[in-house]
Amino acid sequence: IEKLFIIMPYVHSEKLAIAKTVLDFLTSLFNKPGAHLDDVAKQIKGLQRSADQFTMVLKAYNRLPHRNALIGRSNTKEEEEYLKTGKIPV
Repeated sequence: IEKLFIIMPYVHSEKLAIAKTVLDFLTSLFNKPGAHLDDVAKQIKGLQRSADQFTMVLKAYNRLPHRNALIGRSNTKEEEEYLKTGKIPV
């Protein structure tokens, strides 16, 4: 559980390289023998899904559009569409 606590700030990074590292780290934790059998595994899997989503958004927009309004950034047309629909362009 300590590893999950330490990784949390990095899960929310807008740097793609960090997001990929977090995703790899969480995947490695979940793929350890027997790791998927306990309650901590559920937390790992949830973080893994979040990290995967953040990584896909960062690949598409080079930032996390849901933060734009909070930090005074303008949305692009593509980001507006994503924020309305939740669909990430392929």
